[in-house]
Amino acid sequence: MRTTKKTATIDPITFEVLKNRLWAINDEQANIALRTAGTLVVYEARDMNAAITDRDGRGMYLACYNNTMAATVQAGVKSILANFSKNFIKEGDMFLFNDPWEGAVHYNDFTMVAPVYFQGDLVAWTGVSMHEVDVGGQVPGSMYLLAKTAYEEPVIITTVKIVEGWEVQQDILRLVCRTSRVPQLLQLDVMARMSAIVTANKAIQGLVEKYGKETFLAFTDQLIEHIRESITDRLRKIPDGIWYEGDYVDHDGMSETVYPVKLAVTKKGDKLTFDFTGTSPQAPGFINCTLHGVHGQISVVLLAMLGYGLPYSVGALAHLYDVIIPESNLVNASFPAPVALGALGASWQVRQMVNTCIGKMMACSAELKDYALADYTSTWNGVIIAGLDNAYKEFTYVVMEPGGGGSGARTYKDGIDTGGPIDMPGQGIPDVESTEYNYPVLMLWRRESKDAFGPGQFRGGAGLEYALVPYKVGFAMLITVTAGQYQPGAMGICGGMPANCQFNGVLKNTKIWERIKAGEIPTDLGKLGGEMDIRPPKAMAPFAADEVLFAVRCGGGGYNDPLLRNPELVEKDVMEGLCSLEIARDIFGVIINPTTQKLDVTATKKMREEIIHTRIVEGKPVSEILANEKK
Repeated sequence: MRTTKKTATIDPITFEVLKNRLWAINDEQANIALRTAGTLVVYEARDMNAAITDRDGRGMYLACYNNTMAATVQAGVKSILANFSKNFIKEGDMFLFNDPWEGAVHYNDFTMVAPVYFQGDLVAWTGVSMHEVDVGGQVPGSMYLLAKTAYEEPVIITTVKIVEGWEVQQDILRLVCRTSRVPQLLQLDVMARMSAIVTANKAIQGLVEKYGKETFLAFTDQLIEHIRESITDRLRKIPDGIWYEGDYVDHDGMSETVYPVKLAVTKKGDKLTFDFTGTSPQAPGFINCTLHGVHGQISVVLLAMLGYGLPYSVGALAHLYDVIIPESNLVNASFPAPVALGALGASWQVRQMVNTCIGKMMACSAELKDYALADYTSTWNGVIIAGLDNAYKEFTYVVMEPGGGGSGARTYKDGIDTGGPIDMPGQGIPDVESTEYNYPVLMLWRRESKDAFGPGQFRGGAGLEYALVPYKVGFAMLITVTAGQYQPGAMGICGGMPANCQFNGVLKNTKIWERIKAGEIPTDLGKLGGEMDIRPPKAMAPFAADEVLFAVRCGGGGYNDPLLRNPELVEKDVMEGLCSLEIARDIFGVIINPTTQKLDVTATKKMREEIIHTRIVEGKPVSEILANEKK
């Protein structure tokens, strides 16, 4: 697609001006999309992002929201350039798709991209991705648990031209919105993308006009090369080696089968290889992801830990790593495998393992150790509540409280409590008032959960818990789409421990409304009564008016041995309700007086000595453990 050769040389001052101006243009593109969107998932939870690529589709910038989603903009643009002729792509065109085999992580993530032209030449691309509440299919929320092929899942919108010559193609718009149970909201989000892209397109054209086409095109090449060289220099400061991690996706929607995901990361010189050999073949259920999801997750982790201080350029990573994955694999699904939960299933497991391996790798570097991060919160603890309110109006509520997972521990400091996933630095959680205004639910509480972190010398950030009840509902279904429930999801590094398992339970026969009418708002499970029905990771069941959903989000993984933690920090966590007396004693070896909640220094010293002695007596060499596993 190149029509103009690079001839200009960019001086350092001009380079910095252009770098920061284009960065600001992309942030503006994201903010316009946020402020004009129609769904709570986007304008408050910020499950979206914006990106700018060069004219060849090499990613140059991501905004600060859902980076995995925006990282796939590059794949979408490259697909357009490969599949459409030069004469088909014109100024004023916009393309839309949700095809996981063309760049989307899963069907709900609609991406819109547009070329930027100046004086007849293609100079860049802009794009906006958003998660849509519902894009059709057999169940509200569009994640059908029993799907065995992609044909049973939502309609796949392969790349279509939805705007041509700045004119919205009404037939395509109507077709896209017709697929959804909430077409008005989907249309608002589509138009929000258009508004953001038009603004970014004009701003880039103004920048090119001011500095010249030759200078701008030279800058785009130089920016990607600058970021690539910066990350390469950091890679060279890390010793060569191989780092391993394993994880599982629990439940495929139809059975409680556990699917292994394995990863070996090899670092040699300035090159990384991500080898997923040993990972399960693709599953019969909807937890699979395509190769685009894998590249998106690898990109966001590398940019977060090795790209600090730089624009998040997916294009700069192109020659820094290779991926080894067999075809028809859980993390490289072949069409028509079901992939509706790809973003929250296999793809997220990839991110967790890449996070852990790169964290361990960077901890081996004296210069980069402080940038190492333990694994952030586990897979999205997804819950969808859908049905009819008491006015018989259909609703689909995608619960966004899981945005409050804990951040991974650092090598010098605790992770951020409810800091969110590593790939969503700017994500939010909707205000309770906004949730209750838009959907027929009542939030009983939402807070940081006790013992929801990975212990270590520096612990992971605490995860969030919440409880809610249906309110003014005629009929409702509760759909759970999660993982990390049968085994811990967020791993620790360098002796740090994994965080908690996730949890979704429904308290039945609570008489909650009798309590509320009496003026009581229960604030803990003990006051709710009833019987707890623990929900499977993937399930769908009626949600009655007297039932209460209680859910716990995973925290972040820990760093280093928990016995090295400052006992005063454990005391502080106990006093703030983040750590139980039992975890303080059994894991951290810290004794806290249950009455005063004050640290007992003498008893703590003795307890830690006992734990160390037990380790020495009962511990086994790794070689012996591995030999027993082989048997």
